[in-house]
Amino acid sequence: DPQGELQGQNVLIVRYSVELTAARFGITVEKVNHLLASARAKMADMRITRPRPHLDTKMLASWNGLMLSAFARVGAVLGDEALLERAKQAGNFLKEHLWDSETQTILRSCCGGEQHELQQMSPSISGFLDDYAFIICGLLDLYEATFQTEWLQWAEELQLRQDLLFWDDQGGGYFCSDPSDSTILLQLKEDQDGAEPSANSVSASNLLRLSHYTGNQEWLQKSQQLLTAFSDRLARVPIALPEMVRALMAQHYTLKQIVICGQRDDSDTAGLLAAVNSLYLPFKVLMLTDGSPESFLCQRLPVLSSMFQLDGVATAHVCQDFTCSLPVTDPQELRRLLLDGATDS
Repeated sequence: DPQGELQGQNVLIVRYSVELTAARFGITVEKVNHLLASARAKMADMRITRPRPHLDTKMLASWNGLMLSAFARVGAVLGDEALLERAKQAGNFLKEHLWDSETQTILRSCCGGEQHELQQMSPSISGFLDDYAFIICGLLDLYEATFQTEWLQWAEELQLRQDLLFWDDQGGGYFCSDPSDSTILLQLKEDQDGAEPSANSVSASNLLRLSHYTGNQEWLQKSQQLLTAFSDRLARVPIALPEMVRALMAQHYTLKQIVICGQRDDSDTAGLLAAVNSLYLPFKVLMLTDGSPESFLCQRLPVLSSMFQLDGVATAHVCQDFTCSLPVTDPQELRRLLLDGATDS
């Protein structure tokens, strides 16, 4: 009580367990629980008569992007459908409430009203770099967890928009806010991964991953230019940018492309995916294709149309540096193949 506000008043605190309290006063545990429940009810009745404390109901696009990544990654690793459903709900929420399809702009935030309805500020605030970067990362993770290409398509769309709004053509990397906004006097590029990763650090990985998903070499070059823009900071204080160091390592080792040819809901496909998700593979992109030339991935990467299933069974192809291993159908064989590759890198 540093302010001395509670002098002479009782301050409720739990010091001992229910069992020790019952023994101290010579009563039963059931009696203690009954007394505590009665006391809580009386306090709740009194609390209702007081003004409610202010509640922060804002929902930030960037934070929801981070949450989306977490649910998608953990759901995929654990095979937890409930977590994957939450990830999909988060993706749908972002697209429905924090994406302006008319202006092709992410909105910074929305908030909950008194009746739990969603409200937008008027005028609405356009998203910053971290909103785009974190959502794109979440969408890529959500694709690798569900293999619903709608998330990959939206990630591609958002990356194009991010490039248009924030990319620095002169020095490389992304500004934190739109350079065309005349109300911002000083344009900054965040160069530290703190409680939240730097949006440029996340973008370096996003660009690399998207270049492998789409075959867009411009994104690979942008990722390299971004790392070059922060090279002095990386060389002097790498501990300040661990997420960007991870992106630099991914550039160095190159990403492993794991392509599963099969139907998403088939058990043999699920077995191969479980083998992949059972391993920690930080430098990889995971794709699922049924070989249809009309699919989003095959249109972006025509080489996928030449990959096939062996004997009608779900088949994995592992590629790196433009070289692919022999196709495998057994989950344990795929796991051994990925482990051997992990030791090489």
